[in-house]
Amino acid sequence: MKMKHVTTKWMAMILVIMITGLGLLGFLCFLIIKEEYKLYMKSFLRDRSRSYAVFLAHDFSRDALWHVLGMENGPTTGLCVLTTDGRSWVSAPVAMRERLLAFAKAERKRARSEERSLVRLLEVDGRVYMMASSPIIKGQTLSGMVAMGAELTLLESTLHSFKFMIVLAVAGVLVIVMGVGMVLSWRISRPIIEMGRIAEQLAKGNYHVRVPIKGQDEVAALGRQMNLLAESLLYYQSSRKEFLTHVAHELRTPLTYVKGYAALLRRADLPAEDARRLMGIIYDQSDWLECLVEDLIVLSRLDEGKFALSKQRVDIAPVIHKTLEEMEPFTAEWGIRLERNLVPSVRIQADVNRFRQIIMNLVDNALRYSKPQGKVLVELFRQRGEAVIKVIDEGIGISEVEVNRIWERFYRVEKSRSRKHGGTGLGLPIVKHLVELHGGSIEVESQLGRGTTFVMRFPLADAEEECAS
Repeated sequence: MKMKHVTTKWMAMILVIMITGLGLLGFLCFLIIKEEYKLYMKSFLRDRSRSYAVFLAHDFSRDALWHVLGMENGPTTGLCVLTTDGRSWVSAPVAMRERLLAFAKAERKRARSEERSLVRLLEVDGRVYMMASSPIIKGQTLSGMVAMGAELTLLESTLHSFKFMIVLAVAGVLVIVMGVGMVLSWRISRPIIEMGRIAEQLAKGNYHVRVPIKGQDEVAALGRQMNLLAESLLYYQSSRKEFLTHVAHELRTPLTYVKGYAALLRRADLPAEDARRLMGIIYDQSDWLECLVEDLIVLSRLDEGKFALSKQRVDIAPVIHKTLEEMEPFTAEWGIRLERNLVPSVRIQADVNRFRQIIMNLVDNALRYSKPQGKVLVELFRQRGEAVIKVIDEGIGISEVEVNRIWERFYRVEKSRSRKHGGTGLGLPIVKHLVELHGGSIEVESQLGRGTTFVMRFPLADAEEECAS
């Protein structure tokens, strides 16, 4: 109902604009025609009366007089010739005779011995007359007066017809405008109404609806944005469901271990050796749960944009070297060699603790998926104004199908191996977020059965200083 009201307001606005515009146009045309007609009649009567006065001043014979009077015997115009001794000749319609003669006498009294023409507009008994007078001058003496008159019935009838035509034109235009306006307003309001319906469905949680897009105008652009919004909401809905499912699954397994082994520990006849073994399993599962919760907290803060970095200018070669030294006990336990090739004095703007977390997660991931007696190599070098870090392993590799999914939360290339070594499936998504927060990028290259290489690129702090200088 609200959208229909919008359509009604749109139509009302069009009608008001058209009526106002046509009314102003008609009124202006009415005034212009009226004034132009009056100017034309004024010039016509003045010039005709003057020409007759000049003609009679040269020849006031009977033939000349009747010739002049015979030229003005129309139904709406008249001519009066009045001499100074009171003689008069009138050729005019009956209704105009007395008025024209009275006008001639009044003008003769005001006339002087000079040639001039006067025009008057008179209204008598509801009739409008325009009259002009010109003196007949012989030498320097006033010998008479010529008066011409015209009843402005033609003007009145023309204006009346024009009014009628304006009314018809306005009515016709309004009918056309209403028809065209209804079509246009429907075409404009229909997609808006449809988008309102789509928005209502989105508010109810139905993210599968889409706005049909037609054209390239602003309404179509709005529809495309709504479709993008619906796709984003659908993606976030499915991601949330998948995320919650993964979290529930990841929590259920260690909790099942803890609960089951705790129940066994309650047995009084349980041997001490078995009790120690079960307690070790419970400890490991609790440790894994702690790691999972910490990773979930980090991801939550990253998603909310509340994860602030404390960046400073850092030489990252010693940071990487120290991080790898701390991880060497694990490499010895798993029988994997951890090698490094680090170029010194490579400085970037970084949060040291979070940068260490990036390196630890990538190296830890490489160790988990490496083969026994394999090797993990970490390289650091400069390239085109960037610090490049590579983490290379000789592990199981990743197939082309799976390589694009490794950034998904809880995704594992080989679940049994990752579970065995305690991976949560959240390390790589966290790494990607942290790398991007540092203004860097991360890529992965892998061949199934031959190993995987992660390549990170960060802008050099030295390059930034050179650009600033």
